[in-house]
Amino acid sequence: MRLGLRGLRLGHKLSLLVTLTVLLAVLALGVNFELMLRQSFLDNTRTLMLHAFQQLGTNLDKIESDLKSGANLASHEESSIASIELINQYQDKAQYNTALIDEEKKSLAKKALDRVKFSLSHDMAIYDQNNELLAFASGQAGVYQLGYLSFANGHAQTMLRPESGGEFLPGSSALGDLLDEQHMTREAREKTSREPLLSYLRMGDKLVIRSHQSAFDSASQRYLGHIEFSYVLDSEFFVNLSKVLGVEVTQGFASTLAAQATELEQDADKSLLTVTESAEQYLGVMRKNTLQGPVYFTVTLDKGRENTLINRQRLQFLLLLLTIGGGMLLFMRQAFRRNLEQPLRQLMQQIHQFKQGNYVELPAPASGDELEEVGHSV
Repeated sequence: MRLGLRGLRLGHKLSLLVTLTVLLAVLALGVNFELMLRQSFLDNTRTLMLHAFQQLGTNLDKIESDLKSGANLASHEESSIASIELINQYQDKAQYNTALIDEEKKSLAKKALDRVKFSLSHDMAIYDQNNELLAFASGQAGVYQLGYLSFANGHAQTMLRPESGGEFLPGSSALGDLLDEQHMTREAREKTSREPLLSYLRMGDKLVIRSHQSAFDSASQRYLGHIEFSYVLDSEFFVNLSKVLGVEVTQGFASTLAAQATELEQDADKSLLTVTESAEQYLGVMRKNTLQGPVYFTVTLDKGRENTLINRQRLQFLLLLLTIGGGMLLFMRQAFRRNLEQPLRQLMQQIHQFKQGNYVELPAPASGDELEEVGHSV
């Protein structure tokens, strides 16, 4: 550096050094801004994802509350309890009384349909004291149906009817895996608990929230049957939630997400949420336990929009740095000319004049510093 600057005048050397200093300062600011910008977007992404998970948790809590409330009300409805008790007492599969038993089951199915529509659940199933299906109702995608299990021909047969009316006809239930002809006891306290119980179930690629409520005789407290309400978290649920939140929310059961997942909670700490980053997206994962293992909820944020914002802010900051850097260089240039270059030129004129034998006094540089003292000395 020293050899490269030997042929330059002092003013040029100082100008070059100042320019390099300004450029290094601008570069340092640019690097620091880039790091801060990326960290800021990562923090904002984590905040946005946590908000999405909290909203998901709020929605699940609302569904749980509605399911419990629906099951609890149904288990205390006197007319339904009376029908269940009558069927428990008089149902004989070998000598099946269609006029009596099926009519009671039809009545239960109609009440179940009203409950499904009122509670905004997807299905309701009513079981007898032997945990065998009595009646049910379902409604998905705005299409409702109701049905019951009949033994009119000596064997179990599902009888169905659409909401719009008509006769109950033999058929297979559209509920598929959601409907069990024999209730499966998942908790030992089901037949003793007076409060609704709740379970998360995996049904294929869907997640089902199900409330359990046992029905008891009000006088003897004898177990009469079981009532279930279910809500299906299907792809439509997550598509609608994603539209509201502005991020992609999905569910899955892949164990590859286990290491990254944290427990889904309303008051989850943002610092505990792990966000992974790829070239295309940010990904956050939280889990919730089901009877068949954990389900993983993912929130995905496309980096395309974020990269556009980052590049825009980069460009704005670059223009700002160029403006500040250019302004500093112009200011330093003027300062050098006034305080260094002009006094030095006057001093050099004095020296050249003396070397030529001209001793006419020239005014000393009025710089107010060492250059002015040197000029007076000369």
